[in-house]
Amino acid sequence: MEKFIQTPKGSETIKKYSLDHALLIKLRANKLIEFYDTLQKLRNNQIKENGRDLTEAEIVILRRFAQPDYPFSLMFRLLLKKLNLL
Repeated sequence: MEKFIQTPKGSETIKKYSLDHALLIKLRANKLIEFYDTLQKLRNNQIKENGRDLTEAEIVILRRFAQPDYPFSLMFRLLLKKLNLL
């Protein structure tokens, strides 16, 4: 599983918009755990199936995290771009 590393820009955004409240931190962490659990399950499937690429359906599952109505969607949009999935 990939580790979440907060960037300086991320830290600035959190401070700028007062996103450093304990509840928001917990919500973000829970959503990140959900995302990485999903990603890990999909990657395990890839390994079981001889290292195949992610299917379009699997990519759609991950992209749902970046939908505008999903909590912290911008964070996931940036993460998916970093993973070359958007």
